[in-house]
Amino acid sequence: MASRSFYVSLIAGLAGVATVAIAPESKDAAHYDAVATVLATTGATLLGFVLTAVTILAALAQTRLLKNLYRTGHARYLLEEFFASVVFFMLVLVFAILFIVNPHVVDKRFLYLSECYFAAGIGVLIMGGVHFYSVMLALGGNDRSVVE
Repeated sequence: MASRSFYVSLIAGLAGVATVAIAPESKDAAHYDAVATVLATTGATLLGFVLTAVTILAALAQTRLLKNLYRTGHARYLLEEFFASVVFFMLVLVFAILFIVNPHVVDKRFLYLSECYFAAGIGVLIMGGVHFYSVMLALGGNDRSVVE
């Protein structure tokens, strides 16, 4: 059975292809430059946050919380969500930087595709966060000894 991140990836890809196909061409170069700059900065920032979260999970690998997450299978799901969001934010970053470096070579409609990937990355992070929160409530509620 496919995970929810697969379905989010599929929807984002289809939305991106449809957006690129029907996106109008704007003649305003400043608009595209501003969009590319914002996408590159926020994509890189969120990519850094996700990689930091994965690093923190790796550092806490010997805690009771992570052992319970691995035992119940929830750790695999969380890592899939993190990996999917890393892929989305990397795609956003690559398309935006390619456009910033050489705007005449990269088709401007690929920025719309980057926006779809950005939205998908945010969606995957939200789903992973909600799942992690529900697992934390199920494992320990308000008991702080779960993370020891």
